[in-house]
Amino acid sequence: MSLPVQRRTVVFIVRVWAEYLHAQPSCWRGVLEGVESGQKTPFTDLDDIPEIIQQQTQSLLETEDEP
Repeated sequence: MSLPVQRRTVVFIVRVWAEYLHAQPSCWRGVLEGVESGQKTPFTDLDDIPEIIQQQTQSLLETEDEP
């Protein structure tokens, strides 16, 4: 008999804006915030978002596994 799969949902708020500080084209900047943890991580490249999410979710899994 198999055990039911446990599910965990993690919610993030992603804020992104363009900055025109003498840069042509504009630079995209943002912050990714974990709703539950409140942890805010700034980024300057949209390609960084998946890595930030992976780091934050991995740290959540590690803390859940601790006795």
